[in-house]
Amino acid sequence: MRRSKFNILKDILKDYPDLESYINNREIELRNPYRETDVNSSLRGSKRDNDSMGRMLITIDQDRRLTNLKKNKQAIDRALEESDRNTKKIINELYIKRYPNYTFQGLITSNCLDCGRNKALKLRDKFFERLADLLELPI
Repeated sequence: MRRSKFNILKDILKDYPDLESYINNREIELRNPYRETDVNSSLRGSKRDNDSMGRMLITIDQDRRLTNLKKNKQAIDRALEESDRNTKKIINELYIKRYPNYTFQGLITSNCLDCGRNKALKLRDKFFERLADLLELPI
């Protein structure tokens, strides 16, 4: 896997704890769109409604950002669900936790994992490949 794809997946995993709040905030934004107050409302005019925002509202089903957030959350949930205990420990500790207690080598030397370094690297790479497949990113 190329390093750039790996870093994209790493960033998606870093956002995982906050994805639920991002989804909720985006839905609130879409349900209650911002409407700028008209400073010229007291002036006489043609009584025409120039509310372009009202005509161009994006529905929740059509919003691309919201769809991507939900897709990311479902993909990570599914990939973690399909993983074994060692893989979950590696991913949670190194990529999901905001302040990790261990480095990759620290996980191995402190006996948090039931495998060696090479096996742990293979488990991590296998997880990232599965996540890329679920997110439909080309490897």
